[in-house]
Amino acid sequence: IIFLLVSPYFIGLLVRFIYETREKKPSWQELSKFALRKYAPLLIIYIIYSIVTFIGAILLLIPGIFLSIKLIMCDCGIILENEGVIVSLKRSWTITKGNWWRLLALLLISYLPFVIFSFFESLFPKIIYILLNLLVISCGFMWFQSILTLAYLRLREVK
Repeated sequence: IIFLLVSPYFIGLLVRFIYETREKKPSWQELSKFALRKYAPLLIIYIIYSIVTFIGAILLLIPGIFLSIKLIMCDCGIILENEGVIVSLKRSWTITKGNWWRLLALLLISYLPFVIFSFFESLFPKIIYILLNLLVISCGFMWFQSILTLAYLRLREVK
């Protein structure tokens, strides 16, 4: 629950940072204000995304994976296009059309470091592994969101 409540702010901050650093040096104060303004729509869209993909996963694993890939870029519509929740969901669905398999491959490759790290659990004392895992997840989360943002910007150029 804490992750769900905190992540809209940090994702808004990170996505906007990646977008703005392509053309200028962004101000952290402006980025923070922007992320706070987008907090409510991002929270709503993450709740919708979580519910839809959870229901898809309950029905069968394949619909859950399909829906999660089709809607994975829903936050970029809010942050980069200044769209509302419903339009952002539609935008994610549209922008992923014809790129579903590529995005799935990108996501699987992105998750690979997490999978590899999990094999090292027995090498460390439990508390050390938990702390390292927290660090890996935090860095990985930023890396993963960066990859998604750059993929969205690339797909937007192509479409």
